[in-house]
Amino acid sequence: MFIFESPSTSEFRQRFDEKLQKMFSSIGIKEGTIWIEVFYDGKDYYFNEAGYRYGGSVSIYPIDYLYGINQMAADIHYALTGESKIYGYTSLIDASKERRYVIVFTDFISIPGR
Repeated sequence: MFIFESPSTSEFRQRFDEKLQKMFSSIGIKEGTIWIEVFYDGKDYYFNEAGYRYGGSVSIYPIDYLYGINQMAADIHYALTGESKIYGYTSLIDASKERRYVIVFTDFISIPGR
């Protein structure tokens, strides 16, 4: 599991890590890319959406950039050999080029006249 850190990470993991691991194990997931979207209002957590695939925002790049994990290579290796190998592959991102990654969160906006 790859986590974009938040101030609530420790609390969230204490409350849900074991339950999530049991859930994934119970449906036979052994390896792969799983993402979970959770909202937090300062008191409660609300599970909104989850996927057993790469994220729609080309998440392979921030995972590679932030954690040094080439998900595609690891997934192909696992599919062909049945062996887990998360680390040790060449990055998908050219190290000689300047890298920037930004995620922008906004509220829904209303455009007058639309």
